Amino acid sequence: MDMDIEHKNTAADVVVMGAGLAGLAAGLSALENGAGVMLIEKGRKPGGSTVRAAGTFAFAGTDMQRAAGIEDTPALLADELEVVAAGAGDPALRARYVSDQLDTYHWLLERGVVLERVQLSGGQAVPRAHAVATDRMIETLTRCFLSRGGLLSTATAVERLQPARDGAWNAILSDGRFIVAKGVVIASGGFSRSPTLLRTFAPKLLAAVPISGLENTGDGLRIGMSLGAGLADMAWIKGTFGLPVPDYPALPDDSPEGMALLLAIYRGAIVVNREGRRFTDESASYKRISEACLAQPGAVAFQIFDDTVMGTSVPVPVNNDFRGALQRGLVRRADTVEELARSVGLTETALKETINTYNAMAGSGEEDAFGRLSLGGGVGRLIPLERPPFYAIPTAVGVTGTFCGLTVDSSMQVLDVFGSPIKGIFAAGEVVGGFHGENYMSGTGLGKAAIFGRVAGHEAVLAGKRLEAEAIE
Repeated sequence: MDMDIEHKNTAADVVVMGAGLAGLAAGLSALENGAGVMLIEKGRKPGGSTVRAAGTFAFAGTDMQRAAGIEDTPALLADELEVVAAGAGDPALRARYVSDQLDTYHWLLERGVVLERVQLSGGQAVPRAHAVATDRMIETLTRCFLSRGGLLSTATAVERLQPARDGAWNAILSDGRFIVAKGVVIASGGFSRSPTLLRTFAPKLLAAVPISGLENTGDGLRIGMSLGAGLADMAWIKGTFGLPVPDYPALPDDSPEGMALLLAIYRGAIVVNREGRRFTDESASYKRISEACLAQPGAVAFQIFDDTVMGTSVPVPVNNDFRGALQRGLVRRADTVEELARSVGLTETALKETINTYNAMAGSGEEDAFGRLSLGGGVGRLIPLERPPFYAIPTAVGVTGTFCGLTVDSSMQVLDVFGSPIKGIFAAGEVVGGFHGENYMSGTGLGKAAIFGRVAGHEAVLAGKRLEAEAIE
């Protein structure tokens, strides 16, 4: 190694790749366990995909739920995660999520994160989506990290990890520096911004719109693979239904900063295709709905609802801010169903007939041809769409996250293709595979970022202490 490179070397107990929620949780956890931490963020500021997320955590058995009269338990959460996974994924990771989720809920609150309400969302049989303003959460956790002595380097990427002396790792940065670390946490997000990786693992999603963090180009996945890491859940990559199309019929080429999903379906809306016909059970996971939407003409659909549903609008999470979306031009409004149909190019008679059929079913309490009986996850009575004005959201499929990635054990240590631990390397957040399985419960993306981030940070510190003990021996 030449003298110039040697001069650029620095050291840290733990290096964390990525300063989204997972990276910040890992960095804070490592700091709180006595480590010196260097947090490396590829973007200009912390946030990653977290600040683009609608903003809910899937927690069960919280005091917020009890105050709202919601009966929920960790055991029920565990059962539902298994159902949503549909037999895929690693049960040990889901068990770790359930065992640590209440402690993480309190951990977030104690560090100043504000959870605003509890509501129902996709894949949930009881309301357990704890809403949060993601931008404020990232600001709060970043302040905590820096105030406790953490070091943050932005606009810098980790380009490689290479073995160093005595079991440590060299993190090779894009600015030419090497950081020698006893433990590394990969928390760099997914790969929805990488056409190459999408073409390799999920070519159908090349037709969807990426709405994740701009830096989600698969850096962590590639680095893990270069170290021999195994992969999990790559067969279950799905898009996410709910991306508004402001300039319909022209689909967006990309989403502007801050565009979020809108999910009126879980408040009573129906979904129709360009022919004005329903084609799916709107109470299902928006991952399942995305597959059905991609199969429709033009890969676009329309969320249709009335003023009763509009009355459920709330500012946080943003996917339920229908009034704000109306003001931003993302929602079409009309006094009659016929006028609404004309505004988005649907056949008036077809949409009218669809709504009339749905209203009759909603009042009967019987299952319709698509199996819908509830607002979402078996919860909530169906609402006839009969109170003007009426609204439509032209909607496409976005790629919010890839929900697959590196194989890890329940301590978040990365495993190689043979299932053996890669010493000193941990992962958290979207880059982790094996948790979700075939489908996704709303709120578990942010949930696993915070929960698994804390685990990975702590375990990286323990790995460093083991290295020190081995050196002494």
